[in-house]
Amino acid sequence: MIYGGIGTLVLMFAIALAVALSVILPWKKILSASMVLSASIIVILLLGFLLSSKIMSFTIGGNMLYMPPGMIWIDLGLYPRDIVTNYSFYRFITSMFIHGDILHAVANLVGLLFIGYQFEQRIGWKRLLILYYGTGILASCVMIAISPFDLLGQGMGTVGIGASAAIFGILGAFFYLYPNEEIIFPLIIIRKWRISLIIFIYLMITSVFIFTGTSDNVSHIAHFAGLGVSFPLAAIIGRPPVEGDKAMKILDLDKLEDLTHDPSASRALELARKADEPEIRDAWLAEYFKKSKCPECKGKGMLYDEGKAKCPRCDHKISL
Repeated sequence: MIYGGIGTLVLMFAIALAVALSVILPWKKILSASMVLSASIIVILLLGFLLSSKIMSFTIGGNMLYMPPGMIWIDLGLYPRDIVTNYSFYRFITSMFIHGDILHAVANLVGLLFIGYQFEQRIGWKRLLILYYGTGILASCVMIAISPFDLLGQGMGTVGIGASAAIFGILGAFFYLYPNEEIIFPLIIIRKWRISLIIFIYLMITSVFIFTGTSDNVSHIAHFAGLGVSFPLAAIIGRPPVEGDKAMKILDLDKLEDLTHDPSASRALELARKADEPEIRDAWLAEYFKKSKCPECKGKGMLYDEGKAKCPRCDHKISL
């Protein structure tokens, strides 16, 4: 049931647009899915703040645009009682885009920008979105299933918001598919850490909060639910098929070693070698050539497309 009137409808439209853009922009190769989701979280948070401010206290067609603080949660959060009685299934998606405050949103942004983005480079945007939305929805189903029993602070009247369960789902899926992978992550300091270490620390922190019964207004059981559902879903989705085996042999990446000594370009080349999909490999090669020097005119920055690079200054070409 919708209580906030036109303000809620504005937010629902913004969330529907965010979901559509998370598919369209990666498909058109304009932005990565993880970047679109990150931007959407911030934009919808700011829109929510605006709608719940006194500046929006006017009416449109007899309906007030202003939403009292907290009404956004009630209208768009994961509210088990309303889902069961009024079949408000839209809450499975809308709750993933609603956050309580800046700190809540930033905590999830860190997960998306560090874990989500690097995971997307390995599995592609389609699999990332399936795992992100899939684990978020499945974790919500778990929360609804335990709500009648009032377990660990989760009841039929408990309203859940945020993308945390989906972020934990991405973390769990990353660990399941690439258990020995190292990724850049701000764990004490920003450097490469094993994904297995990151998930171990997250599990320990979540477990401590759950078993000590700490009340911090965070649904740690939802985090566990996101992790739990991520493993079977990741098993079904799997790693991308190595259809690149043939294509990877066609591209002679060894000839690129001497084009630059730029560490970031060398890192892009290393990731291109490790890519499991041609489209992911090509994205890293485009990044590599952008930071490389033309062997002919020594100018920095070349354009890459489907196995061929071209210098925009002297027209020198490199075929792989």
